[in-house]
Amino acid sequence: MTSAPERIVDIVPFWGTLEATVKRYFKSSMDTWLRGGNIKSRFHGWNKEGADDYRGCFVFKKTGKKFAQRIYGFLCNPKSEEPRFQLCVLAHGLKAKRVQNTDKAILNKLLKLKQDCDPTALFLRLLKADSEGREQ
Repeated sequence: MTSAPERIVDIVPFWGTLEATVKRYFKSSMDTWLRGGNIKSRFHGWNKEGADDYRGCFVFKKTGKKFAQRIYGFLCNPKSEEPRFQLCVLAHGLKAKRVQNTDKAILNKLLKLKQDCDPTALFLRLLKADSEGREQ
């Protein structure tokens, strides 16, 4: 991968490094988000006043005693006929010693990726891959 937006897409190798319990934690957080839950300690966006520059960015997080692990992405709507539909495109994983605040460089790269991404094409590709996986 050569361009800056593409380099941030490292979620697949990052996911592979996670322990099973951490994966379950993240999956539980994602399920809660899908059900409309709102647990700021596990996930949040940047939609507060003053965070307009990063509106649409999103993070799932797990904080441990020694390390914080985060999965960054962005929200988009690939289905214009359903304005409330949201897709969270997960792109970047981070494991670091107790992180308090998100590195703005990560958010800037996510915004660039979001700008360059065609969410409708991505959504259709994901649906196709999912349906092909179910046929096997």
